Amino acid sequence: MMAGTAAHSTGIQLSNLAPSPRPANRPSNSQPTHQYYDSFPTLCSKFRDLDTDGVYEECKAAVMNEATRNFIIDFGGAAEEGGAAWCTLDLDDSPATVEAVKGLLGKERPRELRTRWINIFSPHTQQPLVRAIAQHYGLSSRHTSALMAPPQRVETVQKKPVQHQQQMLERLRNSLHRGRDVENAAQDTNEATRLAGGNVPPGRAGQGYMDLVSSVWHWHAVEWGGRFMCIGFNLLHQIPEEDEVSSAENGEDTDYEDEWEWSGDKDGKASMDKGENYPQGKRLWSWLVLCDDGTVIALHEPTGKVSVDQMKLIRKNMFTVFRSLSQSPKAQDEAKNSYDLNSGLEEMPFRRIHTKGDKREDVDSAPSLLFYYLFDDWYSSLGLVVGRGYPYSIHMSNLRQEMQRNPKLSHISRLHRLARQLATLKRMYETKKIIIDNVLYRQENSLSNRSSSQLQPPPTPPDPHDPAPTLGDPNILGVPLSPTAIAKFERLRDRVKLYALGEIEDCLAEKTELISMTFNLLAMRESQAVERLSRVAIFLTKFTFLFLPLTLITGYFSMQLKDMDDYTQAHFWAASGIFVALMILILYMVGKSTDTLETGVIWKSVKEMWFPCLGRKKKKKKGGKGGRRSY
Repeated sequence: MMAGTAAHSTGIQLSNLAPSPRPANRPSNSQPTHQYYDSFPTLCSKFRDLDTDGVYEECKAAVMNEATRNFIIDFGGAAEEGGAAWCTLDLDDSPATVEAVKGLLGKERPRELRTRWINIFSPHTQQPLVRAIAQHYGLSSRHTSALMAPPQRVETVQKKPVQHQQQMLERLRNSLHRGRDVENAAQDTNEATRLAGGNVPPGRAGQGYMDLVSSVWHWHAVEWGGRFMCIGFNLLHQIPEEDEVSSAENGEDTDYEDEWEWSGDKDGKASMDKGENYPQGKRLWSWLVLCDDGTVIALHEPTGKVSVDQMKLIRKNMFTVFRSLSQSPKAQDEAKNSYDLNSGLEEMPFRRIHTKGDKREDVDSAPSLLFYYLFDDWYSSLGLVVGRGYPYSIHMSNLRQEMQRNPKLSHISRLHRLARQLATLKRMYETKKIIIDNVLYRQENSLSNRSSSQLQPPPTPPDPHDPAPTLGDPNILGVPLSPTAIAKFERLRDRVKLYALGEIEDCLAEKTELISMTFNLLAMRESQAVERLSRVAIFLTKFTFLFLPLTLITGYFSMQLKDMDDYTQAHFWAASGIFVALMILILYMVGKSTDTLETGVIWKSVKEMWFPCLGRKKKKKKGGKGGRRSY
């Protein structure tokens, strides 16, 4: 159900994102190349025209392929205005390739290739390439080390690691004594060694940069230099689990209650060390660097083991940006057939023909706009906003229904878990807002360029072969954004504050109300239980009062006195009946005057418990009469 909802809510056809088989052989040197790459023999044959269907299909499959290491795209304006788009895939980190990349970065690009997008997956496995790019743009060694930090070491949480380790060692001894084959014994030895070395003290574990990133989900980084502006952030992708994907494909409803079930100990104490405080979804860290020569560098943490459908959802925004850079017939047809084309979520301002005098989204604004659209992964927040706090609002609605039926203290633990998840999610969006504030605050360079450009006469229409201008002043920290990108960042800040943070605040407020309602319902149930016990005690007390006259009459007739021989059994029962009737009348008058008459309540409870068939028959008779009247 979730997979289907995500696919239809975002509107991208997942079938269009399916990675097609990549050709094994690279194109030969006979294919046309751009003259800009002629001075780099190592890279000349690797850059190919992205506006052709064959190259687009191969690059599209590479974007959605987990095995892709990197790609570089140089693009400019529309083809009708002299623009082009050239792409290369999977550059290795050999010394010859690294030197060629250094020369490519140092060569001035023409306006027809104004913007460059360098995308690197798993940068810790491509350190020579990342280090060469970082040195070219003046990043510090410490910053470069953070860019190349390896991912977090995955540690398995075990309830009793010592006992499990002892079992593995015992199994190893038995295997060796029984003379089992060497391979099985070696496997047991490796497993035992891993368990023996896995007991790392808590104070020494998780000291890497990515360990901090994976533990503190609202961690962020904003760095400035004379030639670059760099931001690092965590992004939460709402992806379905494998069982949810299979259930959605089979048309079955997915039960989210098991997924949200609060795992605790037998005494109700919640286990807080199993990752249950983090929001639902796949967290991934990304770096974005905007350089003064119009280059945008994106570095992404490895996704880990994910399915094909999950990869489509994780890289959905990246694919949307990539598709907008190609003007091949295949890419244009996919854009026209997209569900979200009418809503504007997939319509990117790259490589479009602009009206005369329209400078809002021209070629010079492309680097800033590319930086913005890679940062604004709106698909990751679409479910939260459109679903009004989904899936947290749905879970709290289910909790509310359970509380109204049967309030329990365990509901408080589940609400506490929800509160911690929402608090982490809130900090992540607040971090996003802080990054936007920092980016907008450091735009002195952009303001100075804008004020100086107003004093100059209007420039003549630029030639596509002219060299692209440099963004900003290297003596001022940061790279200026275009006015269009600044406006988009301001709107993004408003959306984050109004929609994402607003929905989270509503969910937190509802959580507080549910906690208060739980305590009130528990107190009401306890008061009702006490009241019920009081009514039962009053009823039993009244019932015992009925036997007082019988006891008195029985004692009187049982005494051995004179003149008592003439009383008969009729006299005994007549006297007993009179006294019992008088006692019932007295109890009725007292209950009526003190409003403690429990006859109706008790009879109603007895009838509901012991005579349910009577009530059903009456309902059937009433329903039959009503049906005849309606007929």
